[in-house]
Amino acid sequence: MYIIYSFIFFLIFNLTVIAQNNINVNGNKEGEWLGYHDNDSIKYKGHFIDGKEYGFFTYYDYVGNIVITLNYID
Repeated sequence: MYIIYSFIFFLIFNLTVIAQNNINVNGNKEGEWLGYHDNDSIKYKGHFIDGKEYGFFTYYDYVGNIVITLNYID
């Protein structure tokens, strides 16, 4: 049973990581992205389309508090 739970956790974790921080064929950011501060805490979370910010972005300070949420629209 432990092996099954481990496999499910591994699968879910890897699918989550793979779905973030993608680059398209033109070398631009694409999809969901997470940026990090120097201390490895999250800096921002948002969505890119062809290298441009799109939709809601949430920015965080060094300790993880939300600083600002922006909505990027064309």
